[in-house]
This record gives sequence, C-alpha cells and structure tokens, in this order.
Amino acid sequence: MLTPAGMRISADEVVVDLPYEHYAAPDLDQWAITGWVATRGGAPIGIAVLGAGRYAAPIAQLYTSRRTWTSIVSRLGNSPKDAPLDAAGVVSGRTDADRSALDVLCRVLARRPDWRPQLANPTRTTQFLHDMALQDHRPITQAHGVRRRTLETLTVMRRLGFVHPLQGRPLPDESRPEASGVVQAVVDGLSANRYALPPDEAHARALVHRHYLDVVPWPFAALLPADRGENAAAPGTARRRTAR
Repeated sequence: MLTPAGMRISADEVVVDLPYEHYAAPDLDQWAITGWVATRGGAPIGIAVLGAGRYAAPIAQLYTSRRTWTSIVSRLGNSPKDAPLDAAGVVSGRTDADRSALDVLCRVLARRPDWRPQLANPTRTTQFLHDMALQDHRPITQAHGVRRRTLETLTVMRRLGFVHPLQGRPLPDESRPEASGVVQAVVDGLSANRYALPPDEAHARALVHRHYLDVVPWPFAALLPADRGENAAAPGTARRRTAR
C-alpha cells in the first residue's frame, strides 16, 4: 500500500514501512522495486521489493512470512534480501508494465514530496487506480532505428537531451519545448556532422514527435498537487503539452 509517508507492506503479522526518501537511495539504507524470479535461474516475471542496510532484515521477514504454496515454490529462485509483491508464475506484459510504473512512481515520490499528500485522498487514489487500469503504462525502450537516417537522427536527439529518462515516458506535468525549436536543433545537429546524411526536416520532425513530443505520459496525473491548474481540476487526464 502506498501512503503519504511511504510504502507499507504486510505479510501475516509482519508490517514493514519503507519511506520514499530511501527509495533507490545512493547509500547503504535503501529499498527498491525489482523483478521476482519464479524459479531458480528463471527470468524476472513478477514484482518484488528489495532491501539493503536497515531494510534488509524487515524485508527478509516478509519473505519468510509468506505461507502460500506459490510463495514457497517461488523461494527456490530468490534470496531473503527480496520479497514478492506479485509472485507471478507466468510471463505477463501487464505485470511488467505495473512493475515499471511502480518503480517510476516511487522514484518520483522520493524527489517530489508535494505529490505524496494526494495518496491520503480517497478520490485521488481511486482516480489514480482507474487511470492505471485503463491507460497505457508500459515502459518505452530506447529507439535505435535500422535505416541510417533514422539512426543518425535518434543519436542527435539523445545527445541534445530530447529523451524521457524515466523509462521512456514523461511525467504528466512535464513541460516540453516548442516543436519547431526541437526540430531545428535536431536538423542543426545533423548538419554539423559532416559524416551524416543531409538533413531531412520532415523525417526529423516525424521522429521528434513520435519519440519525444507525442509520447503519452505516465498515468499519474491524479497525484499532482492541487495547485497544478487543469491537471488538478481533472485528475487522471493525461494532458500533452506538445506545441506544434
């Protein structure tokens, strides 16, 4: 369960509170969302929570407190440093998407404390769960392209920072620059490379929109602070700030 203070996980009588400040923190005391391996040597196809430092022992308690047959089988492939949130036994695109979204959300809650109070608001949390159920929240892998022109254009976009670092999607309140300025910067970057093909502005514009400006945000709008204008007035509405 996500609370304004952090994630609360319980198994039998064991309750563990994990504050957002220590999510994927660059120090000894940290916790993070990771994949759950159903069998020894298998691929991560479920969702687990991983702990280190002060969180290692409590998470190990969660691990040993699981009593279902599924969790007993799942233990064959995991160590006591992580505990399952979703001990999936089969590959599921939905589970993979949920795992990525939960990781991104916890990272945001760690650095944006003003998002946290909305988790105590039943209306906001209901809208958030509704948006998660209906809106696409799969991670978007980095595009590479096959054709030379596409590869060169995508390389320039990455070099100029026209990418979304949070697993390929922007946040719902993220403002993106004017399309014309982005396209011109990419075209100029291609022109500056004497080894690249001559710039094709129409092709560059199409890639800029497809891989940067028009990417659907993470469905977290319901958790935006109340002073965020139209997003707060209509929680869950994925608003694009693309200018054309």
